[in-house]
Amino acid sequence: MKSETLAALQEARARRRAVTLATRLSDATEALVYRDEAKGELAGDAAIVSAARRAIDIGKSETVEIGGQKIFLNVYVPPQRLIIVGAVHIAQSLAPMATMIDFDVTVVDPRGAWATTQRFPGVKVIKDWADEAFQE
Repeated sequence: MKSETLAALQEARARRRAVTLATRLSDATEALVYRDEAKGELAGDAAIVSAARRAIDIGKSETVEIGGQKIFLNVYVPPQRLIIVGAVHIAQSLAPMATMIDFDVTVVDPRGAWATTQRFPGVKVIKDWADEAFQE
């Protein structure tokens, strides 16, 4: 993988943007395919771009054959979000379970005594009313 490809993948992850890295297996030629654009040497092949976008939609990496060539479609999608409103005792059990299965968890509660990183380690905690937090 080229260093600029890796940098683009890291940027996509930071921006929570789904992307497929399409790689022709015979010569490692690549393209990064997003829902709204495609970049790279394979970006001009409509069939590859279409297959890469379909892979994003189903969220599954796969190897496909297009025009007699094998193309590996490596899908990178951001984790699903779980927003828990209320830093109550059940949220303390739910939050770590959700992070174990790769959810991006946020706990929202205006009560500073309840909404703490000590009670919710490894989880984003917003000390605000839900309607205010959702406007951000």
